[in-house]
Amino acid sequence: MIPDGKIPVYETEHFLLRQVKMKDAADLVECYGTPTLAVQGSAHGCIIGPGGYGSKTKKEMQAFIRFWQKEYRERKYVRWSVIDRQSSMAVGTIEGGSYDIPSEGTGVMLMIDLVAPYETEVYVPELLQLIIDNFYALFKADVLVIYGMPGADVRLNALAAAGFTPVDWDDPDAENHYCRRTT
Repeated sequence: MIPDGKIPVYETEHFLLRQVKMKDAADLVECYGTPTLAVQGSAHGCIIGPGGYGSKTKKEMQAFIRFWQKEYRERKYVRWSVIDRQSSMAVGTIEGGSYDIPSEGTGVMLMIDLVAPYETEVYVPELLQLIIDNFYALFKADVLVIYGMPGADVRLNALAAAGFTPVDWDDPDAENHYCRRTT
């Protein structure tokens, strides 16, 4: 279930998460305009706009934000901007969308996309903990699912430390995906 109404705002020690806004476009070009996202984050086969996953200009990023806002209005998923509380800059996004997993119940497919300097042993676990603390209830979910790019050691170590394990259900699209069931 995609949450209705106002999207919650969350805070951690270093970040503010709120629904993505058009004013984030210039900051997010740094995140989505670099090829490192595909190595570190969750750009696993996602095609957004001409040329694939990525945005080289503010105008292209604004088009992606309009697309994400449309997808939310259509109840497909929610995209939050990850705002650095010290600089007030958008340094990435988090996406959550629910779907049915026949053997598991309701799942939340997650994407965490961060500017490379934020893909650290401090920030990734902090964001994962926020997700664990809030997304099961928000999405009325039984399991959280996220892609883990082979070779993205910081991300994979953070997922393991947070209790995510390789997906063990029969789904050909689940390769390199990790899940965390409610406890």
